[in-house]
Amino acid sequence: RGLNEMHAAGNEYECELLLWTMCNVEKVLEVRWATYVWIRGTAPIHWKSQMNVGEAEIIIPADPFDGVQHYYRRLQKRYGTVTPITCVSLLRRYAGHGETKLGDTFERSTHIVRKTLNLDIDIKHFDWHHKTKSGMDSTVRELWVLVARTFRKNGISAGEMQYDAASGDPVQIQNIRMQRGIVRWNCLDSLDRTNLSNFFTSWQVVAEMCRTLGLNQHKALQYDGTIPDTPEPPWPCMHQTMEEVKQYYSAYTLSNLAHLFINNG
Repeated sequence: RGLNEMHAAGNEYECELLLWTMCNVEKVLEVRWATYVWIRGTAPIHWKSQMNVGEAEIIIPADPFDGVQHYYRRLQKRYGTVTPITCVSLLRRYAGHGETKLGDTFERSTHIVRKTLNLDIDIKHFDWHHKTKSGMDSTVRELWVLVARTFRKNGISAGEMQYDAASGDPVQIQNIRMQRGIVRWNCLDSLDRTNLSNFFTSWQVVAEMCRTLGLNQHKALQYDGTIPDTPEPPWPCMHQTMEEVKQYYSAYTLSNLAHLFINNG
């Protein structure tokens, strides 16, 4: 868990959602695509856990920040030195709990790299276990509100490619927009809580992808090469309830998203 001797975080993965459509326009095959990238992994500082009665005890060493700058330099190299990073920590947040101490130490590490690396980094805390005591619907709604501003600011990437329908040779490749920031998610092991939160935020991401590509969910993701006359506003579902967002999607789409996160999360 946490950083190892190579300054890499345990259970860390770069994830990407990709949605594309294809249609024939005269003799050209047009492919329009949208993509969204995020990171999930354990808190990127030095720490470990030790099994105890009831639950694991979290142990933080005297110098938990050794190698933290190396870790974030690697992110800067991959995503760009000016790309903002928003960390969403799903750890417990109440006095005396080991996860709270871990979350506080993680936050201190972001303060350090913000100064030493001039990194645009922010951290948001969301106690998933505590929130879900009030029900999943209210938890998911509160999570969407928490990340709404960040998601709107970061956006998604999108583009189009045109191929000769007969030969398959590329005619034109164009990036229309690029994602402008990265969100990094963590819980204790970057497993169940992270997977659930990523699944539910993917509802918002896919809605924005569909809006960008001009897709109508209730037409089972059919694309005819045209954009609606009255396009939806950006992130059309961000301030809706969970039940309202369910109505936006076809059952087919939500089922496929669920299988995606069950099989790969």
